[in-house]
Amino acid sequence: MILEQLIDVLNLLKRCDFPQTRWHELGLTLGLHKNTLDNIKRDSNTTYEYLIECLSQWLSRADNVDSKGGATFDSLSDALKSMNENAAADKLDQEKRKAKAIDIFSTHHPLLSQSLSDPVNVAIMLQREGIITGQVLASVESASPSVPNQREVLLAAIIVAIQSKYSLLQTFASVLCKFTGNVKLGTVIQRDNDKVFNDAAQVISDDEAQESSEFSSSDSNKSIPSVAPLYIPQYKSEDFDVLYAKFAKMFSNVRKVISQSPPPLEELKTFIEDFNFDLEAELSLIKNQESVMRLIRKNCSLINIVILEAVVEHFEIHNAQIYIYDYKREIKEFCRNLSVDLCLNEPFDVVRTSPPLKCETATYVLGWEATEHKLKDVTDIVSKSSGKFVKLINIKSTQSITITCSFPHSLTEALIIKLSDNLELLKKNDLMELTVGYCTIWKKQKIQEIQESLEEEVQEIKEQDKDHDKVNKPIAKSVFIARYGYYVIDSVDISFSEGEWLEIYRKDDSFYWKGRSLVSGDEGDIPSSCVYSMLESLQLLEFILSVEEVSLPILQKIRNDSSSNDKKASYFLKTINDDPIMISALRQDKEQHDKGVTGSVDWGFDRVSLTSPSPVQCNEVISSINNNFKEILLHSSSTNSTITILSSTKLSTLNLRTVRRFEIWLTPLTNDCIQYLCILITNNRTIQELDINGHSISDRGVSNICQALEHSSTLTSLDLYHNPLITSTSGQALSHLLLNNSSLVELNLTETSLSAESILLILQSLSNNKNIRILKLDERHEETCINTYPNYHLIQDRVDWWGY
Repeated sequence: MILEQLIDVLNLLKRCDFPQTRWHELGLTLGLHKNTLDNIKRDSNTTYEYLIECLSQWLSRADNVDSKGGATFDSLSDALKSMNENAAADKLDQEKRKAKAIDIFSTHHPLLSQSLSDPVNVAIMLQREGIITGQVLASVESASPSVPNQREVLLAAIIVAIQSKYSLLQTFASVLCKFTGNVKLGTVIQRDNDKVFNDAAQVISDDEAQESSEFSSSDSNKSIPSVAPLYIPQYKSEDFDVLYAKFAKMFSNVRKVISQSPPPLEELKTFIEDFNFDLEAELSLIKNQESVMRLIRKNCSLINIVILEAVVEHFEIHNAQIYIYDYKREIKEFCRNLSVDLCLNEPFDVVRTSPPLKCETATYVLGWEATEHKLKDVTDIVSKSSGKFVKLINIKSTQSITITCSFPHSLTEALIIKLSDNLELLKKNDLMELTVGYCTIWKKQKIQEIQESLEEEVQEIKEQDKDHDKVNKPIAKSVFIARYGYYVIDSVDISFSEGEWLEIYRKDDSFYWKGRSLVSGDEGDIPSSCVYSMLESLQLLEFILSVEEVSLPILQKIRNDSSSNDKKASYFLKTINDDPIMISALRQDKEQHDKGVTGSVDWGFDRVSLTSPSPVQCNEVISSINNNFKEILLHSSSTNSTITILSSTKLSTLNLRTVRRFEIWLTPLTNDCIQYLCILITNNRTIQELDINGHSISDRGVSNICQALEHSSTLTSLDLYHNPLITSTSGQALSHLLLNNSSLVELNLTETSLSAESILLILQSLSNNKNIRILKLDERHEETCINTYPNYHLIQDRVDWWGY
């Protein structure tokens, strides 16, 4: 610190309640000479003036200040502690940490203000996590659709939050990591936060660090940086210290065995990602085996080593299995003998980690006496009701016991379903309350509360019509999770955020379902392509395993795989995660299969329209079509039929010279379908109009189509109307298309989820493309674009704003 910070130091000591009358002793402790302090007393009049001059001399590093550590936060804190001003020293340490957290945030603020994506949905999660208030959230939302303004409001609120509690920086970083577009930002902030604040943790022994170093030298990747220390939590109980020592010994032995014949790095990372998809971001940054082992260790607990066990089993590392077997036997004995009251407030993690977010935390409140139960009772009830992916964090007790667990955020839906199925088991064990994330699954009510609730429900039923679906409470199979955030496109829609829980109570239409948000309570139409359910996903897997034929190569691979059904399920879940539109495609396939839909083919004078066609009907059309036809329309097609049409050699050759327009409507195009479509539009030199409408394409499809069209000299019209899975991610691809394509005359981007920021990027490219005569955009972005884009007046005649 320097002299210019004098007023800051004075204010800091005021906030820390330091008694000014002890200024003389403080000066001596900081390294000032007695003569210096006597002169201060002689030349000043009040105690406050004495303190000011004392601190001024200290900041100027007079006398022996440097020998006492210099003018720093740490030396001031040490001085206060040596004077037994512990309360003031503790407050000073908090202020120091707060200042460091703000420094970290300030370092990353410029990049956050430019690159933070989806600020509204980030704000919604931050509000649920208790970092910002509902008023701040409303301010962020009201700044819409200007993304820079939304960022500015949100980041200003984050600074205020960190100033009140420095640990909220870590929570902010964890929230960022839940959003694909913000993972890198969140990871870098987490890294810097760990570097600064890990100093308070206990470091493992030098021997173990050396073992890590030896392991890294045997890695196939030789360019590994020096080994960073591992941190472990502080245990209060000797029993936990003993168990941790056994864990450390077991893990060290297993690591040595793995180091002797390590699995291929990419295969190991892929397996762990399949095991826990939430680790994808961390795995993407890992470059060596040692870092993988650190990640495995971090995701173990004293009584849950399932991830380590799975790796050893999958890669058949037989020599390591004996160490795991012995440790599991010791865990079992430990849990059987240890009373719950001896486990209270003890951390079960084996490395120091940040607390999980609320959205990845499950809490059981049981009406148990801690002295009357063993730890095994806790582990049994958790494992039987939740499964092996839930990790015990801690146990607390007042009049009851509260068991807090963490789980992978991606398994939220599966956990809710499993807990709902096991609710009776939990009730028999005196369950008082059960929460998962932000949602209370069940709560034991007092008789009076139950009566009041029943009276309210009876009155509500009397006032409503006999809409049975709306009266019923949501059940597990009706609860879906938003894979993507959605902003209202039509007046009957509802907006929701990524990760939000939604109750679906009617599915009258394949692509729009009736439902309500379990967060906001809003009711209306929900685009089905934006939501998913783990239960439904597994039902779709059962469907593709049971039908006679599937055309998609990736699904054929899963069907023909000789692995167990569990592994097939893992591959399938990864597949639908990689291809956002796959779920919509399979839903349509299953619906048409279950209903026995018979497709139709409508032959016009110069057009042919296929609606829900079978592959046989598609082949008949392909064989019958001739040079008289100018339009092909494909509506509500299954994946098998879509592949049949798009992979046709006849359509992609130059022989079919008259087809001018190709329309695809309500036909979800998977990655494989998109590849065939790209080949078709690249090889066919006659198609001038391409319409892909109605929930038929996602960002990845848009990116591939744009690349295929960049150098096209044929296509004049591209219509992407009504595709909610076209998000801000597509902005860059569409912008490049306008910069490189010279044939397009009309582009329709209405009723998509493109952000205002993406639209501005597209408008900039439009300024350089003089061939586009009509660019159709959503009216909700009009005001922002007109007020933000300085050259809008040069292109305004070519932009057509569409309302709803």
